[in-house]
Amino acid sequence: NSLTVSLCGSTFDTRLYIVTGDTIFANDDYCGTQSQLNLEVDGTTLSSGDTVYIIIDGYYDETGDFVLTVDETIQNAVVASISYADTTLCADSSTYVATINATTGGSFSSPTLTSVNTTTGAFTTDVTSVGSHAIYYNVSSSSTCSDTDTAFVTIHALEDASFDYDTTSYCIDSASTVPTITGATGGTFSEVSGTAGIVFNTTTGAIDLGTSTAGTYTVQYLTAGTCPDSTTTTIAIHALEDASFDYDTTSYCIDSASTVPTITGATGGTFSEVSGTAGIVFNTTTGAIDLGTSTAGTYTVQYLTAGTCPNSTTTTIAIKECDVNVEVIEALDQYSVFPNPNQGTFTILNEGEGKTTAIRILDVLGRTVYAKQTYMNAKANLTIDLQDVATGAYFVNIKSAQQTVTYQITVRRDY
Repeated sequence: NSLTVSLCGSTFDTRLYIVTGDTIFANDDYCGTQSQLNLEVDGTTLSSGDTVYIIIDGYYDETGDFVLTVDETIQNAVVASISYADTTLCADSSTYVATINATTGGSFSSPTLTSVNTTTGAFTTDVTSVGSHAIYYNVSSSSTCSDTDTAFVTIHALEDASFDYDTTSYCIDSASTVPTITGATGGTFSEVSGTAGIVFNTTTGAIDLGTSTAGTYTVQYLTAGTCPDSTTTTIAIHALEDASFDYDTTSYCIDSASTVPTITGATGGTFSEVSGTAGIVFNTTTGAIDLGTSTAGTYTVQYLTAGTCPNSTTTTIAIKECDVNVEVIEALDQYSVFPNPNQGTFTILNEGEGKTTAIRILDVLGRTVYAKQTYMNAKANLTIDLQDVATGAYFVNIKSAQQTVTYQITVRRDY
Protein backbone atom coordinates (compact mmCIF):
# COMPACT_ATOMS: atom_id res chain seq x y z
CA ASN A 1 0.00 0.00 0.00
CA SER A 2 1.16 3.57 -0.56
CA LEU A 3 0.35 7.19 0.29
CA THR A 4 0.83 9.94 -2.34
CA VAL A 5 0.65 13.64 -1.34
CA SER A 6 1.07 16.10 -4.29
CA LEU A 7 1.19 19.90 -4.78
CA CYS A 8 1.50 19.56 -8.56
CA GLY A 9 -0.68 22.18 -10.22
CA SER A 10 0.04 24.87 -7.64
CA THR A 11 0.88 28.44 -8.86
CA PHE A 12 4.15 28.96 -6.95
CA ASP A 13 7.39 27.22 -6.09
CA THR A 14 6.41 24.89 -3.23
CA ARG A 15 8.04 22.84 -0.51
CA LEU A 16 6.19 19.83 1.04
CA TYR A 17 6.63 18.13 4.44
CA ILE A 18 4.93 15.01 5.93
CA VAL A 19 5.39 14.47 9.65
CA THR A 20 4.50 11.28 11.55
CA GLY A 21 5.76 10.88 15.08
CA ASP A 22 9.40 11.93 15.11
CA THR A 23 9.89 11.36 11.37
CA ILE A 24 9.80 14.12 8.74
CA PHE A 25 9.61 13.49 4.98
CA ALA A 26 10.29 16.46 2.62
CA ASN A 27 10.29 17.29 -1.11
CA ASP A 28 11.09 20.45 -3.10
CA ASP A 29 10.87 20.05 -6.86
CA TYR A 30 8.99 17.01 -8.20
CA CYS A 31 6.74 18.34 -10.93
CA GLY A 32 8.60 21.43 -12.05
CA THR A 33 8.93 23.68 -9.06
CA GLN A 34 6.04 21.95 -7.28
CA SER A 35 6.44 19.17 -4.70
CA GLN A 36 5.17 15.58 -4.29
CA LEU A 37 5.91 12.77 -1.78
CA ASN A 38 5.32 9.05 -2.49
CA LEU A 39 5.52 6.98 0.70
CA GLU A 40 5.11 3.19 1.18
CA VAL A 41 2.79 1.91 3.89
CA ASP A 42 4.95 -1.13 4.51
CA GLY A 43 5.45 -1.10 8.25
CA THR A 44 8.82 0.59 7.87
CA THR A 45 8.23 3.91 6.13
CA LEU A 46 4.63 4.18 7.29
CA SER A 47 2.46 1.72 9.12
CA SER A 48 -1.24 1.10 8.94
CA GLY A 49 -2.89 3.29 11.57
CA ASP A 50 -0.23 6.00 11.60
CA THR A 51 -1.39 9.63 11.92
CA VAL A 52 0.33 11.95 9.43
CA TYR A 53 0.54 15.75 9.26
CA ILE A 54 0.92 17.57 5.91
CA ILE A 55 2.87 20.91 5.94
CA ILE A 56 2.82 23.17 2.81
CA ASP A 57 5.45 25.91 2.40
CA GLY A 58 6.82 28.24 -0.32
CA TYR A 59 10.36 28.20 -1.49
CA TYR A 60 12.08 31.34 -0.15
CA ASP A 61 8.76 32.61 1.15
CA GLU A 62 7.00 32.35 -2.20
CA THR A 63 3.25 32.42 -1.98
CA GLY A 64 0.31 31.63 -4.20
CA ASP A 65 -2.54 29.26 -4.72
CA PHE A 66 -1.81 25.59 -4.04
CA VAL A 67 -3.52 22.39 -5.18
CA LEU A 68 -3.26 19.52 -2.68
CA THR A 69 -3.94 15.95 -3.81
CA VAL A 70 -3.86 13.04 -1.30
CA ASP A 71 -4.14 9.53 -2.72
CA GLU A 72 -3.98 6.30 -0.69
CA THR A 73 -3.43 3.16 -2.77
CA ILE A 74 -4.54 -0.10 -1.06
CA GLN A 75 -3.24 -3.23 -2.72
CA ASN A 76 -4.55 -6.76 -2.04
CA ALA A 77 -7.29 -5.59 0.36
CA VAL A 78 -9.13 -8.39 2.21
CA VAL A 79 -12.44 -8.50 4.10
CA ALA A 80 -13.46 -11.29 6.50
CA SER A 81 -17.22 -11.89 6.74
CA ILE A 82 -18.92 -15.21 7.62
CA SER A 83 -22.32 -16.45 8.73
CA TYR A 84 -24.21 -19.66 9.50
CA ALA A 85 -27.80 -20.39 8.49
CA ASP A 86 -28.71 -21.16 12.11
CA THR A 87 -26.99 -20.09 15.28
CA THR A 88 -29.22 -21.92 17.78
CA LEU A 89 -28.63 -25.62 17.16
CA CYS A 90 -29.32 -29.06 18.62
CA ALA A 91 -26.77 -31.76 19.42
CA ASP A 92 -28.31 -34.13 16.87
CA SER A 93 -25.17 -34.99 14.87
CA SER A 94 -26.10 -32.53 12.12
CA THR A 95 -23.39 -30.80 10.08
CA TYR A 96 -23.39 -27.05 9.48
CA VAL A 97 -21.19 -25.23 6.93
CA ALA A 98 -20.17 -21.56 7.07
CA THR A 99 -21.11 -19.08 4.35
CA ILE A 100 -18.16 -16.85 3.41
CA ASN A 101 -19.65 -13.49 2.48
CA ALA A 102 -16.45 -11.71 1.40
CA THR A 103 -12.83 -12.75 0.83
CA THR A 104 -12.38 -16.51 0.52
CA GLY A 105 -9.34 -18.62 1.24
CA GLY A 106 -9.04 -17.84 4.92
CA SER A 107 -8.98 -20.27 7.82
CA PHE A 108 -11.48 -21.11 10.56
CA SER A 109 -10.79 -21.82 14.19
CA SER A 110 -12.57 -22.05 17.52
CA PRO A 111 -11.08 -22.34 20.98
CA THR A 112 -14.00 -24.50 22.22
CA LEU A 113 -15.54 -26.19 19.17
CA THR A 114 -12.82 -28.62 18.19
CA SER A 115 -14.71 -30.19 15.29
CA VAL A 116 -14.57 -26.99 13.15
CA ASN A 117 -13.08 -27.64 9.72
CA THR A 118 -10.31 -25.07 9.22
CA THR A 119 -11.05 -24.70 5.51
CA THR A 120 -14.87 -24.73 5.28
CA GLY A 121 -15.91 -23.82 8.82
CA ALA A 122 -18.12 -26.92 8.89
CA PHE A 123 -18.78 -28.55 12.24
CA THR A 124 -20.93 -31.38 13.58
CA THR A 125 -23.18 -31.01 16.59
CA ASP A 126 -23.03 -33.80 19.14
CA VAL A 127 -23.19 -34.28 22.89
CA THR A 128 -19.59 -33.14 23.29
CA SER A 129 -20.30 -29.78 21.63
CA VAL A 130 -23.16 -28.59 23.86
CA GLY A 131 -22.68 -24.95 24.85
CA SER A 132 -21.93 -21.54 23.29
CA HIS A 133 -18.99 -21.20 20.89
CA ALA A 134 -17.12 -18.45 19.00
CA ILE A 135 -15.91 -19.37 15.51
CA TYR A 136 -13.20 -17.16 13.97
CA TYR A 137 -12.49 -16.62 10.29
CA ASN A 138 -9.15 -15.02 9.49
CA VAL A 139 -8.13 -13.97 5.99
CA SER A 140 -4.90 -12.24 4.84
CA SER A 141 -3.40 -11.08 1.56
CA SER A 142 0.07 -11.59 0.13
CA SER A 143 1.01 -8.25 1.67
CA THR A 144 0.34 -7.32 5.24
CA CYS A 145 -3.44 -6.96 4.91
CA SER A 146 -5.58 -9.25 7.07
CA ASP A 147 -9.05 -9.32 8.59
CA THR A 148 -10.97 -11.46 11.06
CA ASP A 149 -14.70 -12.04 11.56
CA THR A 150 -16.42 -13.93 14.38
CA ALA A 151 -19.64 -15.96 14.37
CA PHE A 152 -21.32 -17.19 17.55
CA VAL A 153 -23.35 -20.44 17.77
CA THR A 154 -25.15 -22.12 20.67
CA ILE A 155 -25.67 -25.90 20.69
CA HIS A 156 -28.39 -27.32 22.95
CA ALA A 157 -28.55 -30.88 24.30
CA LEU A 158 -31.27 -33.16 22.95
CA GLU A 159 -34.25 -33.71 25.20
CA ASP A 160 -34.43 -36.80 27.37
CA ALA A 161 -36.78 -39.33 25.71
CA SER A 162 -36.44 -42.02 28.38
CA PHE A 163 -39.48 -44.22 29.04
CA ASP A 164 -40.18 -47.83 29.92
CA TYR A 165 -42.97 -50.32 30.44
CA ASP A 166 -43.04 -52.52 33.55
CA THR A 167 -41.90 -55.45 31.38
CA THR A 168 -41.24 -56.21 27.71
CA SER A 169 -43.38 -59.35 27.44
CA TYR A 170 -47.15 -59.55 27.89
CA CYS A 171 -49.94 -62.08 27.48
CA ILE A 172 -52.78 -61.06 25.22
CA ASP A 173 -55.36 -61.40 28.01
CA SER A 174 -53.53 -59.03 30.38
CA ALA A 175 -54.88 -55.62 31.36
CA SER A 176 -53.75 -52.50 29.49
CA THR A 177 -50.27 -51.33 30.44
CA VAL A 178 -49.05 -47.72 30.62
CA PRO A 179 -45.35 -46.76 30.31
CA THR A 180 -43.51 -44.49 32.73
CA ILE A 181 -41.95 -41.45 31.04
CA THR A 182 -38.83 -40.51 32.99
CA GLY A 183 -37.67 -37.95 30.44
CA ALA A 184 -39.46 -34.99 28.83
CA THR A 185 -43.24 -35.36 28.81
CA GLY A 186 -45.65 -34.23 26.10
CA GLY A 187 -44.27 -36.37 23.27
CA THR A 188 -45.95 -39.00 21.10
CA PHE A 189 -45.78 -42.77 20.83
CA SER A 190 -45.75 -44.81 17.62
CA GLU A 191 -44.91 -48.28 16.29
CA VAL A 192 -41.86 -47.94 14.02
CA SER A 193 -41.01 -51.48 12.92
CA GLY A 194 -43.91 -51.59 10.46
CA THR A 195 -45.61 -54.50 12.21
CA ALA A 196 -49.37 -54.04 12.37
CA GLY A 197 -51.52 -55.30 15.23
CA ILE A 198 -50.61 -53.35 18.36
CA VAL A 199 -53.32 -51.05 19.70
CA PHE A 200 -52.13 -48.20 21.91
CA ASN A 201 -52.72 -44.57 22.87
CA THR A 202 -50.27 -42.32 20.98
CA THR A 203 -50.31 -39.75 23.78
CA THR A 204 -49.91 -41.95 26.86
CA GLY A 205 -48.38 -45.06 25.24
CA ALA A 206 -50.97 -47.27 26.99
CA ILE A 207 -51.21 -50.63 25.18
CA ASP A 208 -54.64 -52.26 24.90
CA LEU A 209 -53.48 -55.87 25.14
CA GLY A 210 -56.99 -57.28 24.87
CA THR A 211 -57.52 -55.88 21.36
CA SER A 212 -53.92 -56.15 20.13
CA THR A 213 -52.64 -59.03 18.02
CA ALA A 214 -49.91 -61.35 19.22
CA GLY A 215 -46.54 -60.31 17.80
CA THR A 216 -43.30 -58.39 18.45
CA TYR A 217 -43.45 -54.59 18.15
CA THR A 218 -41.03 -51.66 18.36
CA VAL A 219 -42.58 -48.75 20.28
CA GLN A 220 -40.97 -45.30 19.91
CA TYR A 221 -41.39 -42.23 22.11
CA LEU A 222 -40.58 -38.90 20.41
CA THR A 223 -40.32 -35.72 22.48
CA ALA A 224 -41.92 -32.50 21.23
CA GLY A 225 -39.55 -29.70 22.33
CA THR A 226 -37.00 -27.49 20.59
CA CYS A 227 -34.40 -30.27 20.39
CA PRO A 228 -36.50 -33.46 20.18
CA ASP A 229 -35.10 -36.93 20.63
CA SER A 230 -36.55 -40.44 20.55
CA THR A 231 -35.98 -43.83 22.14
CA THR A 232 -37.49 -47.23 21.39
CA THR A 233 -38.27 -50.44 23.20
CA THR A 234 -39.36 -53.86 21.97
CA ILE A 235 -42.67 -55.24 23.24
CA ALA A 236 -43.70 -58.88 22.74
CA ILE A 237 -47.40 -59.77 23.01
CA HIS A 238 -47.97 -63.51 23.33
CA ALA A 239 -51.06 -65.52 22.43
CA LEU A 240 -52.56 -67.74 25.11
CA GLU A 241 -51.38 -71.32 25.03
CA ASP A 242 -53.51 -74.05 23.49
CA ALA A 243 -55.24 -75.98 26.27
CA SER A 244 -57.11 -78.42 24.00
CA PHE A 245 -57.74 -81.93 25.34
CA ASP A 246 -60.46 -84.57 25.18
CA TYR A 247 -61.48 -87.95 26.51
CA ASP A 248 -62.64 -90.70 24.14
CA THR A 249 -66.21 -90.09 25.32
CA THR A 250 -68.03 -87.97 27.87
CA SER A 251 -69.99 -90.78 29.60
CA TYR A 252 -68.56 -93.80 31.41
CA CYS A 253 -69.81 -96.70 33.47
CA ILE A 254 -68.50 -96.78 36.96
CA ASP A 255 -67.02 -100.25 36.54
CA SER A 256 -65.06 -99.34 33.37
CA ALA A 257 -61.30 -99.22 33.30
CA SER A 258 -59.44 -95.92 33.83
CA THR A 259 -59.57 -93.51 30.89
CA VAL A 260 -56.77 -91.11 29.89
CA PRO A 261 -57.43 -87.92 27.89
CA THR A 262 -55.52 -86.89 24.80
CA ILE A 263 -53.82 -83.48 25.12
CA THR A 264 -53.70 -81.89 21.67
CA GLY A 265 -52.49 -78.51 22.97
CA ALA A 266 -49.57 -77.57 25.23
CA THR A 267 -48.46 -80.41 27.47
CA GLY A 268 -47.21 -80.15 31.04
CA GLY A 269 -50.31 -78.60 32.56
CA THR A 270 -52.56 -79.80 35.40
CA PHE A 271 -56.07 -81.26 35.63
CA SER A 272 -58.68 -80.41 38.24
CA GLU A 273 -62.41 -80.65 38.90
CA VAL A 274 -63.80 -77.10 38.88
CA SER A 275 -67.55 -77.48 39.37
CA GLY A 276 -67.16 -78.23 43.06
CA THR A 277 -68.65 -81.74 42.78
CA ALA A 278 -66.73 -84.26 44.85
CA GLY A 279 -66.32 -87.91 43.92
CA ILE A 280 -64.20 -88.08 40.81
CA VAL A 281 -60.79 -89.66 41.27
CA PHE A 282 -58.17 -88.76 38.69
CA ASN A 283 -54.49 -88.03 38.17
CA THR A 284 -53.92 -84.26 38.16
CA THR A 285 -50.91 -84.63 35.85
CA THR A 286 -52.26 -87.03 33.21
CA GLY A 287 -55.99 -86.49 33.70
CA ALA A 288 -56.53 -90.26 33.89
CA ILE A 289 -59.90 -90.97 35.60
CA ASP A 290 -60.05 -93.98 37.94
CA LEU A 291 -63.61 -95.01 37.16
CA GLY A 292 -63.51 -97.95 39.54
CA THR A 293 -62.98 -95.74 42.60
CA SER A 294 -64.90 -92.66 41.44
CA THR A 295 -68.48 -91.91 42.50
CA ALA A 296 -71.31 -91.69 39.99
CA GLY A 297 -72.00 -88.07 39.05
CA THR A 298 -71.43 -85.31 36.55
CA TYR A 299 -68.08 -83.52 36.76
CA THR A 300 -66.37 -80.58 35.04
CA VAL A 301 -62.74 -81.41 34.35
CA GLN A 302 -60.39 -78.51 33.60
CA TYR A 303 -56.96 -78.62 31.98
CA LEU A 304 -54.72 -75.62 32.79
CA THR A 305 -51.46 -75.12 30.87
CA ALA A 306 -48.30 -74.16 32.73
CA GLY A 307 -46.42 -71.86 30.33
CA THR A 308 -45.83 -68.10 30.14
CA CYS A 309 -49.37 -67.35 28.98
CA PRO A 310 -51.47 -70.14 30.50
CA ASN A 311 -54.92 -71.03 29.25
CA SER A 312 -57.59 -73.53 30.28
CA THR A 313 -60.43 -75.52 28.77
CA THR A 314 -63.06 -77.73 30.39
CA THR A 315 -65.15 -80.75 29.50
CA THR A 316 -68.07 -82.42 31.26
CA ILE A 317 -67.71 -86.07 32.24
CA ALA A 318 -70.65 -88.24 33.37
CA ILE A 319 -69.90 -91.38 35.44
CA LYS A 320 -72.93 -93.68 35.65
CA GLU A 321 -74.11 -96.74 37.49
CA CYS A 322 -74.68 -99.03 34.50
CA ASP A 323 -77.05 -102.03 34.84
CA VAL A 324 -75.34 -105.25 33.86
CA ASN A 325 -78.17 -107.46 32.72
CA VAL A 326 -77.97 -110.45 30.48
CA GLU A 327 -81.17 -111.06 28.62
CA VAL A 328 -81.45 -114.55 27.22
CA ILE A 329 -84.56 -115.42 25.29
CA GLU A 330 -85.27 -119.10 25.73
CA ALA A 331 -85.64 -120.86 22.40
CA LEU A 332 -85.03 -124.16 20.73
CA ASP A 333 -81.76 -122.89 19.31
CA GLN A 334 -78.99 -121.97 21.75
CA TYR A 335 -75.61 -120.19 21.51
CA SER A 336 -72.55 -120.09 23.75
CA VAL A 337 -70.16 -117.12 24.14
CA PHE A 338 -66.71 -117.78 25.61
CA PRO A 339 -64.32 -117.02 27.18
CA ASN A 340 -65.89 -114.32 29.34
CA PRO A 341 -64.14 -112.13 30.52
CA ASN A 342 -61.71 -111.92 27.62
CA GLN A 343 -59.11 -109.59 26.09
CA GLY A 344 -61.25 -108.70 23.10
CA THR A 345 -61.16 -112.04 21.28
CA PHE A 346 -63.92 -114.57 21.97
CA THR A 347 -65.93 -117.34 20.28
CA ILE A 348 -69.64 -117.75 19.50
CA LEU A 349 -70.76 -121.43 19.31
CA ASN A 350 -73.97 -122.33 17.45
CA GLU A 351 -75.31 -125.29 19.40
CA GLY A 352 -78.41 -125.64 17.23
CA GLU A 353 -79.14 -126.10 13.53
CA GLY A 354 -77.41 -124.17 10.79
CA LYS A 355 -78.93 -120.76 10.09
CA THR A 356 -78.26 -117.24 8.85
CA THR A 357 -77.19 -115.19 11.84
CA ALA A 358 -76.79 -111.40 12.34
CA ILE A 359 -74.29 -110.49 15.05
CA ARG A 360 -74.07 -106.96 16.52
CA ILE A 361 -71.93 -105.93 19.48
CA LEU A 362 -72.81 -102.77 21.46
CA ASP A 363 -71.00 -100.80 24.15
CA VAL A 364 -72.71 -99.53 27.32
CA LEU A 365 -73.83 -96.38 25.52
CA GLY A 366 -75.57 -98.37 22.82
CA ARG A 367 -73.02 -97.69 20.14
CA THR A 368 -72.29 -100.46 17.65
CA VAL A 369 -68.66 -101.55 17.77
CA TYR A 370 -68.98 -104.67 15.60
CA ALA A 371 -71.56 -105.97 13.11
CA LYS A 372 -71.57 -109.02 10.86
CA GLN A 373 -74.13 -111.28 9.11
CA THR A 374 -73.07 -114.83 8.29
CA TYR A 375 -74.42 -118.39 7.91
CA MET A 376 -73.47 -120.50 10.90
CA ASN A 377 -73.51 -124.26 10.46
CA ALA A 378 -74.73 -126.49 13.28
CA LYS A 379 -72.13 -126.83 16.01
CA ALA A 380 -69.99 -124.21 14.21
CA ASN A 381 -67.75 -121.65 15.91
CA LEU A 382 -67.32 -117.96 14.94
CA THR A 383 -64.32 -116.08 16.35
CA ILE A 384 -64.83 -112.37 17.03
CA ASP A 385 -61.81 -110.00 17.37
CA LEU A 386 -62.45 -106.70 19.16
CA GLN A 387 -58.85 -105.63 19.42
CA ASP A 388 -59.68 -101.91 18.87
CA VAL A 389 -62.15 -101.50 21.75
CA ALA A 390 -61.35 -100.28 25.24
CA THR A 391 -61.68 -102.25 28.45
CA GLY A 392 -65.30 -102.38 29.58
CA ALA A 393 -68.68 -104.09 29.32
CA TYR A 394 -70.18 -104.99 25.91
CA PHE A 395 -73.39 -106.69 24.75
CA VAL A 396 -73.38 -109.40 22.08
CA ASN A 397 -76.68 -109.42 20.17
CA ILE A 398 -77.29 -112.59 18.08
CA LYS A 399 -80.30 -112.60 15.80
CA SER A 400 -81.67 -115.33 13.52
CA ALA A 401 -85.05 -115.96 11.91
CA GLN A 402 -86.15 -117.92 14.96
CA GLN A 403 -84.94 -115.77 17.86
CA THR A 404 -82.79 -112.96 19.24
CA VAL A 405 -80.52 -113.41 22.25
CA THR A 406 -78.16 -110.97 24.03
CA TYR A 407 -75.13 -111.79 26.16
CA GLN A 408 -72.96 -109.48 28.23
CA ILE A 409 -69.24 -109.86 27.98
CA THR A 410 -66.40 -108.03 29.72
CA VAL A 411 -63.31 -107.00 27.82
CA ARG A 412 -60.29 -106.63 30.08
CA ARG A 413 -56.97 -105.72 28.57
CA ASP A 414 -55.21 -106.78 31.76
CA TYR A 415 -56.94 -110.17 31.84
